[in-house]
Amino acid sequence: MNTAFVGEPVLSAEAEAGGKEKLEPLVDPILFQKVGFEHFRTPVSSKPACNRVPVSYEDGTPVLWILHLFSGRRRRGDCHFWTECCSGVLPGFIVRILSVDTAIHPVHGNLDRGPVYDRMLRIIKKRFFAAGLTGPPCETFSAARHIDLPDQRHPRPLRSSEFPWLLADRSCREMFQVLIGTRLLFHSLIAEVSLVLAGACSLMEHPTENSDSNKVSVWRLNCHSDWVMALHEAKQHKIEQWKYGSRGIKPTTLRAVNMGPPALVEKILEQNTDSTLVRPCYALAGKHGDGSYKTASAKEYPSHLCRAMVLATLYSLKHRIDSHGVVPALPLAADEHEWISALHACAIQDSLSGKIGRASCRERV
Repeated sequence: MNTAFVGEPVLSAEAEAGGKEKLEPLVDPILFQKVGFEHFRTPVSSKPACNRVPVSYEDGTPVLWILHLFSGRRRRGDCHFWTECCSGVLPGFIVRILSVDTAIHPVHGNLDRGPVYDRMLRIIKKRFFAAGLTGPPCETFSAARHIDLPDQRHPRPLRSSEFPWLLADRSCREMFQVLIGTRLLFHSLIAEVSLVLAGACSLMEHPTENSDSNKVSVWRLNCHSDWVMALHEAKQHKIEQWKYGSRGIKPTTLRAVNMGPPALVEKILEQNTDSTLVRPCYALAGKHGDGSYKTASAKEYPSHLCRAMVLATLYSLKHRIDSHGVVPALPLAADEHEWISALHACAIQDSLSGKIGRASCRERV
């Protein structure tokens, strides 16, 4: 910026009388962000119905792979756990899940820019994955940043509905945080679109938009409403995570794409709630006595929600296979096989919180 603006030279009275050209005004990237985005946002011209489910084969047996982005750490009752437990939904198929997160592997699970993400997109486009689950980080979009904690330091808002990509006067650390959050969101959306165009289905989790329209929400972004919601069988399902065992109410939206009839997903989400639970009376806001944020206890998906998401995905695949059949994956390169094998091995070998016998994990539903 020090070299981008060249000051006007001091002119003599004669030269000034002859006139001078005005300098082009500098563009404020904060004020320009919404108009600048419109420059490349174009409507979806076609919506291909990719109905056949992608499968790979191992010794002649069809394998259905689920790609789980931002899976978090391995733990008892997570999506990986329930995928193994619920494999009986699709007899005749091997069902496997690939958990992708830096908590699984710091390099192979990194979904930021680089060879790992590029390789993953190549694998997606080869029709290797039958389904996808994703929940991109919501820290920079969280409405909890607007909660004022008297006499306490707390994270301040980084985005708004009017300025969804960055508010003005943020620190360098906050700007970098927003940069990473935005990049991971777009990487998640790009992966989902690529999955659907290859024939897979996809389910994305993110907090439901706040009733205050001035607060930012992923679901209100034009890139989601105009691009992703234009894909085949796109449908938003509203839930509250307390019904699945979360300590907070946590209103959540699960957006399904290419998962068959919306009623199928809706029914499974309803069937997997816990009717014995009572709705919390207080929202998770503020800090505990030790200084930790109360929202941290509800950061990970409760086990019942993981089960519901996995079952919705599996029954969706079953419906689509029965209705439209399958399509074989294209051959993978050696480095692509290596990435999948290494990451899958890390997730399997990771120690879970709590103990459970492998026999009970193999139960069929």
